[in-house]
Amino acid sequence: MRSKEICFIKVIVIQRKEDNMNVKYLYQMFPTKEKRNHFLSQCVLTYGLSLDSLCNTLNLNKEKTFDDLVVRNIKYYESVEKVFKFGMKRQEYAIKNFVDFFANLIKAYEGKNKTEIANILNELSDKKAICIAKRPDSKGKKLADEQILAILKYQIKYMLETKSIARIFNIDRGTYSSRVRNLGPEYANLISDFDYLSDFYHNASLASRGIK
Repeated sequence: MRSKEICFIKVIVIQRKEDNMNVKYLYQMFPTKEKRNHFLSQCVLTYGLSLDSLCNTLNLNKEKTFDDLVVRNIKYYESVEKVFKFGMKRQEYAIKNFVDFFANLIKAYEGKNKTEIANILNELSDKKAICIAKRPDSKGKKLADEQILAILKYQIKYMLETKSIARIFNIDRGTYSSRVRNLGPEYANLISDFDYLSDFYHNASLASRGIK
């Protein structure tokens, strides 16, 4: 981890204490271990948090957190482990986005605003992507750019291979890749993440065949 990121994490930890971002809120809002692990897994995937970033920000035990979110996590372990080991997000931004999200969630929780809590937690949701995957007219109808964007965000979140995305959403792999790379310049960071994943899986494929 770069020294700049380490310094940034230290600043965030101090800020967290000042803003009452204590782990107690995690236990109050998600009282069961199953709910906490689900929430933390979704935060890791949504914001691209490294294990160090997550544990330093919430004052969690690193070994126990890895055990809970990877070793014993039946649903999300594969994607969470990929993010922990090969995540592509710059941690200063990942931490800031997560801190802002969690601070807003705490504020809504303390204010007992159930509607606002639901709206904030919706940031972790995959509803848009799931609706696209379950669409009845999945063949023959061109997807809108907004739908391609939702699929791309889902792919980046779970660090999935493009052929897996093609299978999940019943779309042509080549067409999808072309559509992603033709998204507007405002999505340059997402396209860069897509290219990272393409290279990641290409290199993994070569390595599995003993090709350097």
